[in-house]
Amino acid sequence: MVGSAYRPSVSADRRASSSLDWLLTQCQGFSDATGWKLAFRGLEPDQSRPQSQLDWSWYSDVSDVQQRLGTLFLTEPEFPKSAVTHTCALQLADLFAEQVNRYLRACSQVQQQTYEIGALVNPDSVADGDQFGFRLKSLLRASVTLTNYRNAALFLLNAGGNGVRLRFTHHIQHAALPSPDRSFSALPPDLEALQKGQCLVHRGDDRDTEWLPRDATIGVCVPVMNESGPVGTLWLYDRRHHEPEAREIALMRGFGRQVADAFERLVLLRDSATKERLTRELDVVANAVAECLSTTTSRPGCDIAIRCCCHHEVGGDLCEVIPIDTHRTLFVVGDASGDSIPAAVVMTSMRGALHALLSEHGEDLPPLNQMIEVLNQAVVRVTATQQFMSCVFGILDDRTNTFVYSNAGHPPPIFARKGETQVLRSLGMVMGVIDSASYGIDTVQLQADDVLILFSDGILEARDAHQKMFRNDGVIGALHRASSDTAQAILDSIWAAFEEHTGGANHDDRTLLVVRAT
Repeated sequence: MVGSAYRPSVSADRRASSSLDWLLTQCQGFSDATGWKLAFRGLEPDQSRPQSQLDWSWYSDVSDVQQRLGTLFLTEPEFPKSAVTHTCALQLADLFAEQVNRYLRACSQVQQQTYEIGALVNPDSVADGDQFGFRLKSLLRASVTLTNYRNAALFLLNAGGNGVRLRFTHHIQHAALPSPDRSFSALPPDLEALQKGQCLVHRGDDRDTEWLPRDATIGVCVPVMNESGPVGTLWLYDRRHHEPEAREIALMRGFGRQVADAFERLVLLRDSATKERLTRELDVVANAVAECLSTTTSRPGCDIAIRCCCHHEVGGDLCEVIPIDTHRTLFVVGDASGDSIPAAVVMTSMRGALHALLSEHGEDLPPLNQMIEVLNQAVVRVTATQQFMSCVFGILDDRTNTFVYSNAGHPPPIFARKGETQVLRSLGMVMGVIDSASYGIDTVQLQADDVLILFSDGILEARDAHQKMFRNDGVIGALHRASSDTAQAILDSIWAAFEEHTGGANHDDRTLLVVRAT
């Protein structure tokens, strides 16, 4: 088919189909009038003519401005007594092929120019990166057409911003332009145009060979810039000594602004696409990690209530309740440095190392302080120097009614018994700083209805309208006001007091874990 190898758009496909119908109709008319069979064959998959061309009396390529579309071929009439001789048939076929090519090329040029006008009038119609180069070339073509100059070239700022580099041209080869890379230290005319709004270079100037193509008599340089700043320079060249009028300079500057706007639009589109991609990827992570986890459970010797909420889609707070065996339960509450994705990466590294350690040892765990030292070494290896994590670990054993705990630089838990409270002391430094850090352990002997409250600093350091922090006092006060002594009731009381204190304006991840001994 005519349009089989060139498909710029759906509407272009329709135009190609229309051209094919027209061509086939004309071929049939030629055949009917002369008795010589004239047919059209589109490109073969290998872009070549079929071998049967040796059987043809005549053939001619059909093409538009863009490319070859296929072949017209002429075969002998079935009945030798045709009114048209062989010589006349070939002459008519030549004329026919010439008219077909003119028609298709005119259609292609109209289509191209219509699209260019659309790109100039409505920049939104050229929305993606593949069409961006087309829009720039359309702008260069228009700048030459409307100002009656012969050639155009677009130079863009280099990555360092200390010069410009040739990027696009119209009606001139890149190799024909001198100094495609221009450092501002060489004081090129481009620098003068960016500073003063325009610059003219004439043949016969001191350094004309450095800046003008060999066949150009004059070059006009205008800045490519908008409110966001400079992007590059636009050059127009001519063989004649064509001094630009004020109207032409204004047009050139206008095209320069349009080029700069096109680049700004492309950057915004790419930023938007990047943001959409990151959002989609973040949604996957956020769906895997609940934004706000709230649950109750029970283990031998205790009942448990948990609430863990992220300030962003993902966060750095860690809250784990892990059965070790029938009688022992491991509790971990931690807080990674930073927030959002960087904190989540550190927290995930810590969580992975913890579960790998538990899987390796099973029920035969080493002492708690040795576990933490191994985990600390793992965090040091997989995180950056400035990243760290605070954690508090505890193992509750219902056979001995003990809570053995160790603290790695985390806000210490609160222990409550029959209305009396105490803050359990901290025993070590944060994890992920030095691999030789050591950690101590301590033990709390539990009785029925004793309460352990573990939390992240998002609870303690939350501020009210007067910048007063919630602190341990807020936790203890809410503990005393709990409607009952269940773990869930205590958690609800503390969380309600926390929300009232902050007025709902929470600016950090927040985790609360309540364990009540049974």
